[in-house]
Amino acid sequence: MPVIGVEEFKSAEAQYFPQPGDSPEVIAQKAKNRATVAQGLARSAGSTYKPPVLEVSAPEPGGNTELLSKAGWGIEEVQ
Repeated sequence: MPVIGVEEFKSAEAQYFPQPGDSPEVIAQKAKNRATVAQGLARSAGSTYKPPVLEVSAPEPGGNTELLSKAGWGIEEVQ
C-alpha cells in the first residue's frame, strides 16, 4: 500500500488547501487545482465512478447564507 511522507503531504497541503495569508486569488486557484485533480481521478475511475450524493441543509439563522460550492463548503475568516 503506497504511503506519502510528511514532507510530501505538507507540500500537497500547501498546494491544494488555503493557508493563512493566502489572497482571495490564491484561494480561488487552489480550489481550481482541487477540482482539476478530482476530475482527473473521476475520469481515471471510468464507469465505476459514482458522484457523491450531497445533502445541503438551510443555514442557521444569522449565519452565512451564501452557498460557496456545490458541496456546501466555504472559508470563513477567523479574527
